[in-house]
This record gives sequence, C-alpha cells and structure tokens, in this order.
Amino acid sequence: MTLEALLLRCTRLLGLKTITIGDGQRGLLYRDRRAVRVLMPGVTRLIGHHAPLDLRLCRVDASPLYAGADAEQLIEAAEPAVLEAFTLIEAGADEVLLLTVDGRLVEVLPPRGRRLCWKRATTPVVQRLALCDALQVPAGLLAELQAIGRLDARVSCFEVPDGATGRVFADGRLIGELGPGRHGYWRSARKLGFRVVGARRPQAERPVTAAQRQAA
Repeated sequence: MTLEALLLRCTRLLGLKTITIGDGQRGLLYRDRRAVRVLMPGVTRLIGHHAPLDLRLCRVDASPLYAGADAEQLIEAAEPAVLEAFTLIEAGADEVLLLTVDGRLVEVLPPRGRRLCWKRATTPVVQRLALCDALQVPAGLLAELQAIGRLDARVSCFEVPDGATGRVFADGRLIGELGPGRHGYWRSARKLGFRVVGARRPQAERPVTAAQRQAA
C-alpha cells in the first residue's frame, strides 16, 4: 500500500474533514440543524465527526451584523462555542437604538429588539434614544431610515397638508402640534393617534354669467 493510499484510508477512518474559511468570512457549523461551532478565517481540520455537518459561510466585511434568519434561535440556544463569537446588542423597553458603521446608519433596533454582531469585525457605534424623552423622529433621519428599509417597520409617518395643523396623540393625550410636511414618530407600546385641523378646502368655481362676460 502506498503512502498516499494509507493516508487516505486513515483520513476516512478518523472522519477527518478539512474546511477553509476565507478572509472577511466566518463559518457556522450545523449538526442536526443546530449551530455547534463558529470557524474563523484559515484552515480547520475536524476529526471524528461522522454525523453530517452543514457549513454556512457568512460575510463580515460587508456588515458586522449577523444577517441569518436563525439569529433568535442562536441566542436562545446559548451554545457557548457559538455565542463567544458574537456580541449581543439589546434595546431596553423604552428606547430605540441606532447602529452606525463608519458614520452610516445600518440598523435600527425597536424597543426590546436585539441583534448579534460579529466579534473581530468593525464594531457598530450604538446611539440610544430614550422614548420617554421624545417620540418624534428627527426630520433628517427619515430619509436614512427609508434608505435601509426600516422606515415603515419602525416609524409611524403623518402628512400635514399646506395651511393645516397636525395634532399627535399618545395614549389619548396630546403630545405635539405639527406644521405642514411629513413627520415621523417611533413605534412603541404607546398608542399613537393623528388628527388634521384647519385644512383649507378648495373653493368651488362659480359659473360666469353672460352679464359678467359683457362687463369684462
């Protein structure tokens, strides 16, 4: 038996698997649909794993936030070998978190929202907005929320027409009056209401009589 054949036979007997993870990537190993380990960039050799393993490659160079649909399952499972690769970011019951990377907004967490962030990647800057101080969204932030696809999910928007005033209520209590334009308020446990007052109605055109035409 040649040396190459012997090595191949030993590899099969030991169940040796070789996995290569590129720069800017992480590898999530799953067994029976449960994440059991995170692989860092480089070559990893696994011995003795006869049960089927599924590998999911995740990019961390585009965004440090974990984008997998199973984020909540990873948090609840609390597998130490998995969670040690992440930082958990959580919002309180009465606050909204703005997450920015290199000065660019990448995510908005609602009250009690949470996200996993990869360690050893760019750490997001977290800005906490207390909803007890103000529910209204700064006007300049509305366009940024729309750009990342979070406007409709995180904000209730109200449009006040020209010549009118908007009144905003939270749990039945008036909390502000708004001028013409678009305004946004953070969605929270408080029930929001909106009313437009003083809107101008377009005047109906009156028919011109024959006498008025002659006078003109």
